[in-house]
Amino acid sequence: MISFKDKIILVFRSFFLQSVFNYQSFQNIGFVFTIMPFLKKIFKDNESLKKSVKRHLEIFNTQPYMVGFVAGNVLKMESEKKDEKEIKNIKQALACAYASIGDRIFWSRLRVIVGEFTFFIFVILHLCCYKTGTVESVMVAIFVPTIFYSFYTVYIRYVGLDYSWKCGGTRNCALDSFNWNKMIRMMSRVSFFLTIILFVMTIFLYGFFYIDYGSKKEVLIYILILPIAFYIQRYFRRDKKNIFYPISAMVLISIVMGLFL
Repeated sequence: MISFKDKIILVFRSFFLQSVFNYQSFQNIGFVFTIMPFLKKIFKDNESLKKSVKRHLEIFNTQPYMVGFVAGNVLKMESEKKDEKEIKNIKQALACAYASIGDRIFWSRLRVIVGEFTFFIFVILHLCCYKTGTVESVMVAIFVPTIFYSFYTVYIRYVGLDYSWKCGGTRNCALDSFNWNKMIRMMSRVSFFLTIILFVMTIFLYGFFYIDYGSKKEVLIYILILPIAFYIQRYFRRDKKNIFYPISAMVLISIVMGLFL
């Protein structure tokens, strides 16, 4: 049985999953490091332990924050002395599934939302607390979203380990622990909503300067540049192009607008 102390140790060691990342087997060494203390509890003799370690040194790659969902399942199967081939197959199936889910939640959405909240908090604090200085506004704007992001990732690591231990040995282990599709849709809407708010906020807060002091050309460039950038990002994202394409297109359009408008 895995204890609370074991879970804390495994969660802590999971932070080093990518510390020995390599292009031959990806996160294999980090994964073995994560589960090693519990493997030593399961296999008392060195020969069995060596076979288990060798088994898990094969190629492994998943989303770092979601590794708990794989590790708990693997450890449960190892403790029940399941067939080696079955352990490998289920481990790889879950690693791929949680890699896809984790990338869509953390890299594509939550990271963007945290960045937008950082800018949003800074603008609000800078306007309301300008007399106290910009440094304080920057510090709060950076630390508050970062702390939230960090706590959530630790929570996912622990919950994933806990849930997967309970259902260890199945190909869909803990995949139904959360409504992942609903979570992804909600994050997409939140990110889109924040993008609109920041766009409107930028127009109203900084547009007055150009309206009062800038020429008509500068006002037109200022108004058009944000919707054009938004459209370009959506266009290239639809075709799954590298980020180099929207950045290059935006630079080129900015130069053209500056020359001819």
